[in-house]
Amino acid sequence: MTRGAEANRGSRLTLIVGGAVLLLLLGIVYGLNWHNTLSQTEGHFTYGLDDPYIHLAISKNLASHGIWGVTAHGFSSASSSPLWTALLALTIKVAGNHDIIPFILGVIASVVAALICYSKFKQTGFHVVLAVISAFAVFMVGPLQLLPFTGMEHCLQILLDVMFACWVLDLFNSPVTLKQVKFAALITMLMCACRYESAFLIVIPFCVSLWRKEWKLATAFAIGPLVAIGGFGLYSTAVGMPFVPNSIILKGKTPSFLPEVIVRAIGFLCNGTPAVWDLFVLTVGAGLLLRLKGLRETTLSLQIWIWTVVSATCMHAGLAVIGIYYRYEAYLVVLLAMALILAIDRILKFVWEGSDMEVPTVHWLLAILVGVVLQFGLTAILWTYRLTSHVSMASNVLVGALLAAMLLAPKTQRNLMRVFVGTTFLIATVMTIIDRSQTAHMEMPLASRDIYLQQVQMGRFIDRYYHDGKLAANDIGAVSYFSNVHLLDLVGLASDEIRILRRAHNFLTDTVGVQLAKFDPDVIIVYKEWFKGIEALPASMVLVSEWTIPQNTTAAGRTIRLYAPNLEKAKVLRANIEDFKKSLPSRVDVLMVDLPE
Repeated sequence: MTRGAEANRGSRLTLIVGGAVLLLLLGIVYGLNWHNTLSQTEGHFTYGLDDPYIHLAISKNLASHGIWGVTAHGFSSASSSPLWTALLALTIKVAGNHDIIPFILGVIASVVAALICYSKFKQTGFHVVLAVISAFAVFMVGPLQLLPFTGMEHCLQILLDVMFACWVLDLFNSPVTLKQVKFAALITMLMCACRYESAFLIVIPFCVSLWRKEWKLATAFAIGPLVAIGGFGLYSTAVGMPFVPNSIILKGKTPSFLPEVIVRAIGFLCNGTPAVWDLFVLTVGAGLLLRLKGLRETTLSLQIWIWTVVSATCMHAGLAVIGIYYRYEAYLVVLLAMALILAIDRILKFVWEGSDMEVPTVHWLLAILVGVVLQFGLTAILWTYRLTSHVSMASNVLVGALLAAMLLAPKTQRNLMRVFVGTTFLIATVMTIIDRSQTAHMEMPLASRDIYLQQVQMGRFIDRYYHDGKLAANDIGAVSYFSNVHLLDLVGLASDEIRILRRAHNFLTDTVGVQLAKFDPDVIIVYKEWFKGIEALPASMVLVSEWTIPQNTTAAGRTIRLYAPNLEKAKVLRANIEDFKKSLPSRVDVLMVDLPE
């Protein structure tokens, strides 16, 4: 065997060993989280949100009845992820109806995404240990250890977006081939079919391809989103649903002019999810450093990708939603962290040709002084707590690192720049990753506990006593998935008549009363905080019971109210609750309300 063959074999073996170590780390994290979650839900696996049960309900009805709806009684556009819903439906068709399916698919997607990141870091030249640590850090900041427990499509979105990122990082280094054009159309179509917000990532590559006069590639970038979004829109209108899913109509941002988009973007970036702001600022800084002479020419694709993610973050902040239990911005956090780590690596490897000359001690002392200025100067004028705290911590470590390097390492210009730039970026990045992943780790079991004590119990109750009955509710996932109930969605995701009222700002006591009278439900389950004032339920509704959970992490409220539309149905509802509360978890506090005579 030649030396070259032996080297290649050793490299492959190192790659495999690193991948195995990464898999072991991910397995340990998921095992701990699984144990912690089930310890809060009496051993019953439960998602940390009600939303995954909406997807499961639609997928169940699509697989069993060919109906895209939360119930089998009609089409309803309550999902904004056609690809994820169709994938769940296909899996249910093949493997049967099991609520664990989204979790399994989420874990698979998350693990594959982490392995792709690891492979990309290794390909870039990272040492195997650093590649494993970096991929694990990206995984944790996602937080991909939490997202499968939400049961949503965001894990699949991240996998597709990471694949797109790795492809774009290599795309503009050589002439575009027909194979790449075909892949561009396919990957962008899948990305947008999974989450519409992924279209934000396509804008900059599309513009670059136009600038480079790569007409076929630009066309492919445009065709993918058009086929995904337009295709599902045409299907929706064909079966009587709106062209755009109700969840986007009700939750999305529809600003009327550009300044409003900018104001919203600034507001969400600064006040939405801290990790987005942290990583956004750091990535912008790293992108600017890559414009330095000597780096500019060798990092073109990385620069394009950095500004792709930065611009996508701005567009998402101005036009979509950030926050709400880590999920909506998760793809941006992963991509920002991945781009930032690649940029830091390139910056630290930048040799500053001719910069090995000795630097006087006074220059090192001046650098330390700059660190002190960062500590006491910038922290006094920065107006966001997150940036202030990170600058403070990074400058502390920076001063210590500079002192250590000055005393222990050769006092060269290269070492000075590496310590100054590298320490600042690395510490701030590590702080962000630890902060977000640690918070997510603590909240996840509590979120599953809340959904188990509230939405799952609602679903059990409806399934036992009103399996084929009529329900009006504002949280529709578990109650729809666990039963075959007829549903009036008082939020509007699954009921167009309510969605129209809300969009017209005409959801009032009188108008909702008309809809309730027309629907004639057997039971109404709502959050008391959501229906008050001019949006209160009609006085004719009879309050029968209140169920309260001890704490709240992701549920919309601690207390749900159970109503009946008239006294006759109220008596039946009261008897059903009296019977059911014997099987309710002890942590659910049930208050029975005296019925009118």
